[in-house]
Amino acid sequence: MINSNDSNRIWQKFLLVTLLILFLAGIPGIGISKTLTRGCKGAEMIQYEINSKKYTHIEPFRYNGTGTSKGAVPSPNKARERACKAAAQQAARAANVDRLLNKVCAKHPNSRARVLFVGGIGSSKEVKKTHSAPNLPLTREFRCQNGRLYHKPICGNGKKEGLEECDNGHNKNSDTISDACRSNCKRPYCGDGVTDSGEECDDGRKNHDEIPGACRTNCKRPYCGDGVLDYHEGERCDDGNDNPKDGCYQCQEEL
Repeated sequence: MINSNDSNRIWQKFLLVTLLILFLAGIPGIGISKTLTRGCKGAEMIQYEINSKKYTHIEPFRYNGTGTSKGAVPSPNKARERACKAAAQQAARAANVDRLLNKVCAKHPNSRARVLFVGGIGSSKEVKKTHSAPNLPLTREFRCQNGRLYHKPICGNGKKEGLEECDNGHNKNSDTISDACRSNCKRPYCGDGVTDSGEECDDGRKNHDEIPGACRTNCKRPYCGDGVLDYHEGERCDDGNDNPKDGCYQCQEEL
């Protein structure tokens, strides 16, 4: 006949054996272990704030994450969580901040806003996971102008922006090369001190319409008939016309 003490010891041994079997079953390669796999969709996401109101923009779900759970009784929830985490990480790595901000500006054409979050989201019916993008913008504030992300113009970056007339980059913008975009991102012009196409001369601030021999303010060389006595050019007179018999003809005195 089994007494109560023996019965307790038998149950204790049974429980220990059962726990040992379950423990060993959960170790890969030992005993009985199952693997459960689940999937999850991911998308790029941005959260932002305009006038203290928060918004969320989510791109199409085109990233696929998978997750597993192993053991004698694998957990579907853990597999799904791991899958959604993987999908969110994929989307976060692919997140293009400028592209997402332009999507925001398409919704809010002329506004000022602040970035709250940029990254990825993995989502299923049961689980949602987010992951931040690795390269978040240093400046969280941004501005939308006419439906596009506004960038403060930077002369010399090779992009024509804002009120710039040209920009070929800091290596090609020049204040000495003919016909080059100038270092202030302005087009070449008469009076910039560089002789460009269509100009005969250009001495910059020294261009003058009354000083003999000077390059004229229209970037033309001195010429007979400009009304200035350019004696270095052999003129003896210049009455501003080419009429004969008026005392000065072809910039020579008439007898």
